[in-house]
Amino acid sequence: MNALRSGPSALVQRASSPFALSSATAVELRQKWRILASSQLGQRCEELGGGSYLIEGLIPQRSISIVVGDSGLGKSPLLYQAALCVAAGLPLLGHGVCRGRVLFLDFENGLSEVEDLLTRLAAHLRLPSKPGNLLLWNYNDASPTWKNSDLRDMIRDTRPVWTIIDSLSGYSPEIEEKASYATRVQQEFRKVIREFGTSVTGVHHIRKPSSKPEEAPPPLEEDPHRWFLQARGSRALINGSDVRLGVAPLRMTEKRNVWWRAFRLSRRKESPIGMGKQSAKHNVSE
Repeated sequence: MNALRSGPSALVQRASSPFALSSATAVELRQKWRILASSQLGQRCEELGGGSYLIEGLIPQRSISIVVGDSGLGKSPLLYQAALCVAAGLPLLGHGVCRGRVLFLDFENGLSEVEDLLTRLAAHLRLPSKPGNLLLWNYNDASPTWKNSDLRDMIRDTRPVWTIIDSLSGYSPEIEEKASYATRVQQEFRKVIREFGTSVTGVHHIRKPSSKPEEAPPPLEEDPHRWFLQARGSRALINGSDVRLGVAPLRMTEKRNVWWRAFRLSRRKESPIGMGKQSAKHNVSE
C-alpha cells in the first residue's frame, strides 16, 4: 500500500532502476561501440557541431543535402555562387555562412564554362579574386583511371567543410536505377561525413514533364512534398537526404528571362530561400 500511495512516478523509478547503466558500463559502451545513453546525446551533438549550419538556415554541418530542379534553371550557378560564398565567408542570399574549404566536383560543365561563370560570379560578389580554398575537380580534366570510389581519398586529402557533386547521376549513373543502390551511395556519403566532418550536397534532375495537364506537379512553394516526387530515379535519393532544395521557374512575361525560386524542404520545416535570374547573357543569383 505504501508503494501505491507514493504515486506512479515512484513505481516507474523502482521498476526502471535495475536497468540503469553504471557509469563504467556507459563509458565502455561509448568507447567500444559509440552507444550513447540518452543523457549523453546532447553533449555528443555539441562535440560534433550538431545544430550548427554551414549555410545558416539551409545546410547543416555534417549533413547530406540534395538540390533538385530541371536543366537550364541555374542549379550549377547557384551552387558555384554558394561555394564562393562559403570559401570567402560571404552571406548567400542573406544567409550567413561558416567559412571553410569547399570541394566542387563537376561532371556536367566544361572547364572554360566554369572559369567564365566563376569570373562573373566573383565580380558580382565584389571579390578581388577567386578564393584559393575553393577547390575544383572537373570530369573533363580527370585522370582516365578515376572512379567514384576515389571520392573518399579526395576528401581525406583536401579536408573540405563542404563537398558538392554536380550531378549525382554523373558521379554514379546507377544511382537512379535501384533504391538499394541509392541507399548504398548515401551510406558511403555518411561514412565520409563521419570520418572527415564534411557536408555533402548532390545535384539532381527531375523527370521529363508529362504532356497531360492533370499530371503536372504542383508549384514548388505550394506543395513541396508532391513537387519533389518528380525527381528522377528512386525516392530513396530524396528520403535519404537530410535537406532537400528545390529549384523551379516562376512565370514571367519576358520570355528571354527565366526566374527560379529555390525552396528548402527538410524533415522539420520548409521555407523559401531566395530567387535568381537566368538570361541569355548572364546566369548569376541576385
